Amino acid sequence: MLRQLTRTDPTALFGRLLRLPLRLVPRGLVVRIPTGLNRGSRWIVGSAIHRCWLGTYESEKQDFVARLVKPGSTIWDIGANVGFYTLAFARLTGPTGRVLAFEPLAANAAFLLRHLELNAVTNVQLLQVALYGATDLLGFSATGASAVGMLAGRGLSYLVPALSPAAVLAALPNAGPQLLKLDIEGAEGAVLTAFQPILEQYSPDILLALHGRAQEEQCVRLLRDIGYTLTYLDGQPVVHNRPLSSDEIFATRPSR
Repeated sequence: MLRQLTRTDPTALFGRLLRLPLRLVPRGLVVRIPTGLNRGSRWIVGSAIHRCWLGTYESEKQDFVARLVKPGSTIWDIGANVGFYTLAFARLTGPTGRVLAFEPLAANAAFLLRHLELNAVTNVQLLQVALYGATDLLGFSATGASAVGMLAGRGLSYLVPALSPAAVLAALPNAGPQLLKLDIEGAEGAVLTAFQPILEQYSPDILLALHGRAQEEQCVRLLRDIGYTLTYLDGQPVVHNRPLSSDEIFATRPSR
């Protein structure tokens, strides 16, 4: 029922009517997520869209993650936002697993940290930095009630610290990843390029959200060049030299 509700077109009249009661739930209220990977976890209403606290956010992706993640894994959650997948990864990897959550925006990081505290999560480290090709300061802009950060072009922005993936591993040498989750609003090509030595050394699986045709082409080419096989979340292969039919892909390196 919840999945059907949240799949309804939010711009259609019926969809708007179904969602009216959600507006009555006060922002800041702590609730337990009723379904999905984070079922039973405590969540702050208003920290993200309603589908997060309902547990129906990206339900197909949740199903894929549930099949993918193994206990004891080390996962880098890059673009962790307020922690929806961070909580899921923490639960799935278990007490012997490890999650590094990267979120440069202060508002998001504050909600993420609070979600970790509310759920007594002990296997996550939050790094309030951006990942990029070098240690630097990057201009970011943010939009939306739950801030979605992206590298700034024109307009209002602010500076955030950036680290290279190599610098993170130098500081945390036992944190070599088995899985990367990247959802970084248009910087994925630059970040994957910076990751290339780590991809070649550790061959992590990659769950990648793509933003725009240029990012698609750059990321697909880079991953294929170093031996990754690309599929959609439904298991269908990404066909060479054809536009992608989904902005979510999975990459694995069979040779490891």
